[in-house]
Amino acid sequence: LEPGESIDLQLTHTYYLGGAYEFSFYLDPNNEIEESNETNNIFLLDIDVNGTPDLKPEFLSYKKDPNKNKLITFNFTIENLGNIFVNNYIYNVDFGDGEGIGGFIFDQLNPFSIYPIALQHEYDAPGQYIIVLETDPNNDIFELNESNNFAATRIHIREEFPVDFCTDGSGCYIN
Repeated sequence: LEPGESIDLQLTHTYYLGGAYEFSFYLDPNNEIEESNETNNIFLLDIDVNGTPDLKPEFLSYKKDPNKNKLITFNFTIENLGNIFVNNYIYNVDFGDGEGIGGFIFDQLNPFSIYPIALQHEYDAPGQYIIVLETDPNNDIFELNESNNFAATRIHIREEFPVDFCTDGSGCYIN
């Protein structure tokens, strides 16, 4: 390269996760070329890559309390299938008996990470109940897939068929 000449470089890089990045380009990083100005060999660029979260709830298990016949602990997760973190999101649970609960999660959920939640509910009577968990019920968060914000499972609470643990969600019997 002769004095006063320049060359154009084109670089391509794909960022798979959204977030803030710093691009650094160093020309003659080992100072092998003697120059009149060694301070202009660095180029820095801040890049903000857009991303979209995707919250997906899933039921894991439910179990009765050994001391209270109709007190059930539900274990579920919320997974972020998107390519950027999400925080400050809500969820709602309908226990299938006219009662429900909602929650607000402050914690940051990174891409491909899981947030576990355990909730208890006491049923008044034996019967069949459909439990529904919904993430982002008000659609406050733009997501990659808005149709996967629901998880549902069915349980039967019966006096005569005790089952302590169930994971398949296909209508297990709990006493």
